[in-house]
Amino acid sequence: MAQVSGKIIQELLLILTPFMRDKQQRQAYLELALGTNSPVLGNLEWDGSANVFITQMVNKLVAFGEISPGKPALCALLEVIRKDVGEDIQIKIDNLIERIKEELETYFELQEHEKSKSRKFKEQNQFYVWIFVNILMI
Repeated sequence: MAQVSGKIIQELLLILTPFMRDKQQRQAYLELALGTNSPVLGNLEWDGSANVFITQMVNKLVAFGEISPGKPALCALLEVIRKDVGEDIQIKIDNLIERIKEELETYFELQEHEKSKSRKFKEQNQFYVWIFVNILMI
């Protein structure tokens, strides 16, 4: 499963907490970002403290992936929040969005590399079995 670093989660807590104080705020911002019918919304535990909610929400949004090509669900939420903050926080959000995209891209590149290695290994094994079977037939 894709992940973001603990450092990013800590920064997200600082930025998102004022906007995730209660269930109504949480739902409103997430529906604005993802749409009212997004399947990830049904997987969230809406109650509890802001810190607990944000942490589990981040994990669910990262696991959910992108809402459109190149736009992770977590970044979509940050873009909506960005409209309701001052310039200093907007700069922090812009930086955070880039770092999240970089981390996720790195994760998926590593996953693809591992899949590629696995496919090559499987192909080599199939080739060796073919050679072995053909030698036995001689």
